[in-house]
Amino acid sequence: MSYLSYEYKQFSAWDKCDRCSENKAIDVCQNCGDLICILNPNCSLVFPHKNNTLYTICSTCENIISKKFKDVTHIAVKEDLMLLKKKISKRIEKKILLERQ
Repeated sequence: MSYLSYEYKQFSAWDKCDRCSENKAIDVCQNCGDLICILNPNCSLVFPHKNNTLYTICSTCENIISKKFKDVTHIAVKEDLMLLKKKISKRIEKKILLERQ
């Protein structure tokens, strides 16, 4: 069973962006729900999302989310990849053994 979600957004001429208070609000932040404009890059971040939709977040949420990111250059990538390859090969071997039975 698949679920379809529809968005219906209706803005009036009085709805202003919560970040710059100058431009008319065009969208809602998908994280906190504040009204934002997508005209000013200092107000929002817009990127493609599933089903050819746009996902928008306000600049405040962007800063909060970006602080949670970790720098991957310090992680021992080679060791992690070797462990992952071993796990994958073990799963493949188990599937082959189960199919033979």
